[in-house]
Amino acid sequence: MKPKDWLELTMPERTLVLEQISEQQKATGRAVTALEINLRLQEVLERTAAYDMSLMDEEQSQAYRERLRQNRERLEKKKAVLCGNTETA
Repeated sequence: MKPKDWLELTMPERTLVLEQISEQQKATGRAVTALEINLRLQEVLERTAAYDMSLMDEEQSQAYRERLRQNRERLEKKKAVLCGNTETA
């Protein structure tokens, strides 16, 4: 995640993500990877997309929807590569 993306999240969204990461690290006993953090942030952005897009005009809304889709695809490809699933990578 780029610093700009992190800065665009609201404080409650940031807090939620960090709390989830902390809980996961406690439960698994291992550090969370950057990919896992990015996937969680993507989920937050997808959950809040309807509200976020309601504040935009149609052109901005379509561009935002497309960026979310592209980012999801990119993250899923990275996840597939890490899992060794070359069929979907």
